[in-house]
Amino acid sequence: MAIVDSFHILADSIFYVCSEHRRQIIDVVTIIGAWYAFRFAVDVGYHTVTHISAVIRRPRNFVKDYGRWAIVTGCTSGIGQQFSYQLADRGLNIVLIARNDILCNEQARFIEKRYGVRTLVIIHDFNTTKLDNYSQISKELDHLDVGVLINNAGVHYDFPMEFSKVPLERVSAINQVNMAGLVMLTRYVLPLMIARRRGLIVNVSSGSGWKPFSLISLYSASKAFTSHFTSSLASEVKPHNISVQTLEPMYVSTRMTSFSSTLSSMNPDARTYVKNAIKALGRSSTTTAYYSHTIQMLVIKWCPDWIVRNFSCRLQKYLGDEGSRSKVKME
Repeated sequence: MAIVDSFHILADSIFYVCSEHRRQIIDVVTIIGAWYAFRFAVDVGYHTVTHISAVIRRPRNFVKDYGRWAIVTGCTSGIGQQFSYQLADRGLNIVLIARNDILCNEQARFIEKRYGVRTLVIIHDFNTTKLDNYSQISKELDHLDVGVLINNAGVHYDFPMEFSKVPLERVSAINQVNMAGLVMLTRYVLPLMIARRRGLIVNVSSGSGWKPFSLISLYSASKAFTSHFTSSLASEVKPHNISVQTLEPMYVSTRMTSFSSTLSSMNPDARTYVKNAIKALGRSSTTTAYYSHTIQMLVIKWCPDWIVRNFSCRLQKYLGDEGSRSKVKME
């Protein structure tokens, strides 16, 4: 009973203080709200100007600024495929690295015929820990004027699900491809760029790395690793005249989102995304490279964590259910 009485006394005291200082409290809350809104508006304005600047500025001469050759991993479909096409369209020779030799060679022939540039095909599965494989890649690249590296290869869940239900093979692949493979290839290519004192490394991360996302927990963590590694490396190699950049898109309609008709219909396709992204290459350390994705990023950044986590959990649960239904239909 004493506890209840104490609670009532405390509540009455708080109510009395609030009543006495109601005007001051409203003023403080108003000032805090105005400051919060001002900072959000400045953030939106800055990113809007950045995107407009990327669009209206003169297209970058990648060959002159960085070198004759560009390496693209995960190049047989989606974002990687579009990067290989659009960089070739700007005069770069393309090194195609993927595990599917048939698709990789078909794409090489298409690029050479369509864009009139040279290609080099390297068949490599990033889901490997053998150092000899990376050493062989290094030998094949050693004589090339490598100027651009697009680390795009990545593995996702089939659809959102609890981590305990993710197949062990997929867990291993996400670890190896999204993190270890990206790091190893960067380590072998970086000395080539340092020797020539120029280069651009672009690591394709994801908006899922901004905050913890339930039901895609390992994928989200792997992309947070990519963003952190990239930011750390950027300062380290800047004195060598090398730019290291993170691309952090939200959902793009690719094979990774094919389980969901919702995602496939509501988001830009790979060609549209890369058309925007290529204008931002080398111009900022971190970018979504797509304006609507930037607005989504700012909302996520400025919303309280508990709201973001609750909403993302509900969204991933919905997408997981959609993916489960799609899998059943396919079977």
